[in-house]
Amino acid sequence: MLAMEEFSNLRSHFYNLIAYLTSKGVTTFVINEIENLIGSLKISEIGISNLADNIILLRYAECRGKIIKVINCLKKRFGFCQPELREFEISSRGLRVGAPLTHLKGVLSGIPQVE
Repeated sequence: MLAMEEFSNLRSHFYNLIAYLTSKGVTTFVINEIENLIGSLKISEIGISNLADNIILLRYAECRGKIIKVINCLKKRFGFCQPELREFEISSRGLRVGAPLTHLKGVLSGIPQVE
């Protein structure tokens, strides 16, 4: 775990890096790996989600005895975003995003229930 002064310093360095890259016209993708396959969900361990213009959630969930991939737009600073969770697949033909998972609840817990 980071000490408080290191936490603050890391956050400041990250903020400065993003500000610099933005000033140079660079689009920055920040990836945050979540260690748990299912269960708790944190957007950021160091409190930097406010720096992001958009946050896309990619998550595994168990559904009917198989692992599925779920996608969602958690945050979109400018414009409209669809809040529904959707199953997605990556194949040789590319990315396919399915219909909203309206028949499931508890998807973000990793173990959804059929409604």
